[in-house]
This record gives sequence, structure tokens and C-alpha cells, in this order.
Amino acid sequence: MPKLNSDGNVDDRPSSGRRVDFFGFSLSRGHSAALVAAVFVLAGPAGGLLFVLALVMYTLRHRYCVRLSLGSTSGTTGAAGWGAGRNSNVMGVSDLPGPPPGSG
Repeated sequence: MPKLNSDGNVDDRPSSGRRVDFFGFSLSRGHSAALVAAVFVLAGPAGGLLFVLALVMYTLRHRYCVRLSLGSTSGTTGAAGWGAGRNSNVMGVSDLPGPPPGSG
């Protein structure tokens, strides 16, 4: 569960301050700079800008979903992620239902 800062907002900064979230992968700042440079070299300026735009959109969406899942946005309720907000009692594979009848 994400940490909250003193204002009650989500503290979604990396704990060390030296990690960057790249589409779900936690990279060091040096590795992330090398990745962006490689994208610009391999895909050209237009491809590099598209990559950076996609990364910005992913980051904003991730932060928005984390805030929604914690309920810190005013006036909106919602669930982020699969199964969020459901009172599920499935703890493991043995708790899942069996196959449907006639499926083999």
C-alpha cells in the first residue's frame, strides 16, 4: 500500500529518490537516462518524443489510479486495478472455483 505524506496525499516518490518508474520497471536515474537516449538515437526525434509522451501519460495515469484506490480525490469514488473494491475472499488457487461443467 502506498505511503501517505504529512498532507494525507499519496507519497508516490521512490523511497530512495534515485529510482524512476519506467512502465512498471524501477530503474536508476542513470539507466533511465541511458534508455531515453537510446530511444532518441534508435527511433529518432519523433520516436523519442512519442516515448517521452507515453511515459508522461503512464506516470500521470498511475498516480491518478493510486489516488483513486486510496480515495484521496474529492467527490469521486472508483477502483484502480483488477478486483479492487470487491470484498474477495480468494487467498490462493485452491479458493478458485472449479472448471465449468462440460469443459473437458
